[in-house]
Amino acid sequence: MNTSSEPKTMYERLLQDRNSEEDRARINQVRESLGIKPNDAVWAIFAGLEYYLTFFERFPDMVKDAGLHLLSHYKKETDQTLTDSTQLLRETANTINASLKQAVKEASQEAGKDVKNNFTQSAQWVARRAQVGRFWPWLLGGATIITLALALSIAVGFGYGRYAGYAEGWRDATVQRAAH
Repeated sequence: MNTSSEPKTMYERLLQDRNSEEDRARINQVRESLGIKPNDAVWAIFAGLEYYLTFFERFPDMVKDAGLHLLSHYKKETDQTLTDSTQLLRETANTINASLKQAVKEASQEAGKDVKNNFTQSAQWVARRAQVGRFWPWLLGGATIITLALALSIAVGFGYGRYAGYAEGWRDATVQRAAH
């Protein structure tokens, strides 16, 4: 089964699997420094150790690639979530804006009605005051005439009563009542 193209020893297999001259030189340096023969069984242990060495040399790159893949995936998801949130925020802002515009419109209409009512009431009050203002000289003159007529009537009545002796009779009656 062993053909001339197949490696005969584990040492030869290790050398055949190495792609770079540096790896081959490192293995030869180990063999020479330890004095190991090419057909020694210790090469099986070195072959296993070489396998783990190459595996663990590749491991950081594999972790890095997996991390980059995860970061890329989460960036895409985060960007999509950000886009969706931005759109939802715009829609919410537009809805609130429309509601506020409607509320402002209704409030301005209500304020316009209130201003109109207040203006109407103020105009009516001014009109009433103007009408009263136009008639106050007549009212004052009429009240003055009535007061003078009443004062004149009292003065005439008092003078007539004194002349007739009514005042002395009233005084005598009051004194007699107080004595009893």
